[in-house]
Amino acid sequence: MKNLHAVSFAALGDEDEIVAFIGAYWKPDHILARNREVFRQQYLQDGRLQFVIARSCADRAIHGILGFVLYSDGAACRDCFTALWRVVEGNGDPMLGLKLVNFLERELKARSVSGLGANPKTLPLWEFMGYRTGCMDQYYMLNQHVSDFRIALVPETRRSAVRGRSDVGCVLRELPGFSAFGKAFDAEEHRETLPFKDASYIRKRYYEYPFYSYSLYGVEKDSAIRTVLVTRSIRVENAVCLRIVDLLGQPAGLSFAGGALRRLMEEKGYEYIDFLVSGVDDEIMSAAGFTLLDPRSDVVIPHYFEPFERKNRKVHFFTSYQGTIRLCKADGDQDRPNA
Repeated sequence: MKNLHAVSFAALGDEDEIVAFIGAYWKPDHILARNREVFRQQYLQDGRLQFVIARSCADRAIHGILGFVLYSDGAACRDCFTALWRVVEGNGDPMLGLKLVNFLERELKARSVSGLGANPKTLPLWEFMGYRTGCMDQYYMLNQHVSDFRIALVPETRRSAVRGRSDVGCVLRELPGFSAFGKAFDAEEHRETLPFKDASYIRKRYYEYPFYSYSLYGVEKDSAIRTVLVTRSIRVENAVCLRIVDLLGQPAGLSFAGGALRRLMEEKGYEYIDFLVSGVDDEIMSAAGFTLLDPRSDVVIPHYFEPFERKNRKVHFFTSYQGTIRLCKADGDQDRPNA
């Protein structure tokens, strides 16, 4: 069969066409179709545009795109997240979407390829390609001093007493700048943890991110920090909550941080703290005082804030890695502006 498309990594000069493609085949008001700063922050890294594209051999028009995010440059521990997977309907090749993924896997030689926020309709396709699929867990910790919840929806009968371990020997130490982070935590020690995020990625993604302000807290126990929580506070009118959007290092450290997290929550006046995650043992979350959210329950811990939606949402994922891999809210393209 004659090749109908040429699949390749995108070049810098392809940016205008990719942006136009997103507007034409995703939606015209998509943030990445109308805001170049957001687009470049997400997909431009070290002078490279992180997209796989398929061009028609007939007229060179782009018929498919697959965006991706790399967490490190090291070939031995290169982990990748995909985003914006779309092909033009009626392009003549029903396997074009698969060819984009196969090209990424073959050429990038990544240790793992994963994605968050997958359309449930596409999950059988990922499973057909050998990927593992699932649904993220959402955990929450309520502020016991709040009686009038404005962001969450918590019936009186569901406002349980404080639970979890309170370890007086554990403190949360804020790491207010990348220099402080580097002195307190050695990212290189965690290269075997999937996905591995190197210091360069952490600096750009959390300390130099132009659209959101992140606070990173080291879980300090026995004068050492082996766990770092990446957080973002979100305000809705006069109420505020705290979302843990990433966990760096050893997840076990979180099990000792319950008391410190409760103190932070009360000092800052957060309604609650939540954590959207997969790959962290429920025993660790329970020890820290978190409750697993049942999306069908009458407790509502919102997921969408741009615009704000007071509803529970399921977030699906896929990953090529068959072992333990930790997926968090800020992975891929999930924690970026939408409005």
